[in-house]
Amino acid sequence: MLVLLFERQYRRILLPIVLIGALVGLLYWQAISASAVVAERLTNISSIRFRLDLLEVSQKIIRDHLLFGVGVGNFAYYYLQYGGHWETLAYDLPSPHNTYILILSTMGLVSVVPYVLIFASMFLQMVAMLRRSERDDRVDRALLMSGLAVIVVYTVSAAAVDLYVNTFTSLVFFLITGTILGYVSHLRSSQPRAQETRAESGSTVTGA
Repeated sequence: MLVLLFERQYRRILLPIVLIGALVGLLYWQAISASAVVAERLTNISSIRFRLDLLEVSQKIIRDHLLFGVGVGNFAYYYLQYGGHWETLAYDLPSPHNTYILILSTMGLVSVVPYVLIFASMFLQMVAMLRRSERDDRVDRALLMSGLAVIVVYTVSAAAVDLYVNTFTSLVFFLITGTILGYVSHLRSSQPRAQETRAESGSTVTGA
């Protein structure tokens, strides 16, 4: 949402919503903070300690298996082997709750580097097209800002949850960004043709 605020078309709509939401949050903060769900999240020290323990053990795993990782699906096994604590009655297996650490620990540098570069390349392409929009009226700035917002939200969220194993979320993300990048590629490919058409028209007029 913060990315969208940089675009005038979105700022007119989102800024009042953000301000109203902040005001409501301040007015009802006591009631919100007193709710069972929020109180549990804010005071659950064991969850924080557990995540810190996951990160500490993940660092050990990565240090010993930096290049290729320990293999897809093997994080839980190595987590216990490296001294990690896990409740025997837990309904799921331990995971670092961080997509980048999960990929680095299970598939190594050979996988996490291309993974990060995918998002970097998409982001840079959209930024380049945004710069081009200053001199090309055909470029839809609002659409590109939406694409940048999607990339930012996805990549930031990936640092807090294991997104790459969530098939539906990844499919939606790549559907949105792929559509926008297809639009960008179409604009790039259509520009030379438009220039050639104008050049041919100019030469025809000159010849006449």
